[in-house]
Amino acid sequence: MSNKNWWLKFEYRLWQSDAALSQCSLAARGFWLELICSMHSQDTDTVSGTFEQIARSVRCDSSEVAKYSLELKNANVADVTLGNGNVTLTSRKIKRELSSREQTRLRVQRHRSNENVTAHSKSKSKSKSKKEEERGVSASTPRTKQTQEEWVTELATDPVYSHVNIPHELGKAQKWIDAHIGRRLTKQFFLKWINRIDPPLNGFHSNGNSAPKLLVGCDVCLNHPDHSIIANKGGGYILDRVSRQMKKCQCHPEYGSA
Repeated sequence: MSNKNWWLKFEYRLWQSDAALSQCSLAARGFWLELICSMHSQDTDTVSGTFEQIARSVRCDSSEVAKYSLELKNANVADVTLGNGNVTLTSRKIKRELSSREQTRLRVQRHRSNENVTAHSKSKSKSKSKKEEERGVSASTPRTKQTQEEWVTELATDPVYSHVNIPHELGKAQKWIDAHIGRRLTKQFFLKWINRIDPPLNGFHSNGNSAPKLLVGCDVCLNHPDHSIIANKGGGYILDRVSRQMKKCQCHPEYGSA
């Protein structure tokens, strides 16, 4: 007998008001109560065995086991199976209680399992948020997507790409996109496009031609969004990035030549 089943809740009013049990004799009711105690001690809803085995269990004669079992069956007090000197008695009430207890155990087990999963998920979420905060990224603030105009302006003012004619390369990339159906001109695509353009080394491009240099100190021309000043042997000029034509510098005529 398990330690937690050392006592039995006995509802005497239900026992006395049971119509089926009232049809049985006093001895049969006592026999049934002994079986209920035996089932409870074994934490089961069924007692099964030979007449002699059941008789030893409830402390009576084997002939009384057969007599009282048949009486309980006829009164429909329990589910009784008789045959070949064996008997099986099942309490429907205890069977329902055990089934309800098992369902409760499984429900609690699932609940605890879900709590463990939820706690683990929250722990991972907190760890991820902490890492994002360490990187200076707020987990609650969504990133805003840049428009094409914004990232083109960003690349045009980036010193890393000072050797690249951004508007010209953007036009070339757009022509390539138009010729290839299904492709889109994105920042990632354009970055791969301009990253293939090597910066000039030691004043020379990869093709061997001289690389024009910006005049130092011309704030007006250097900050102009569509032009840059380049110096050549003949003096200072403005390179129009749209028309790709050389124009004489108007900001500082002393750098220009006729």
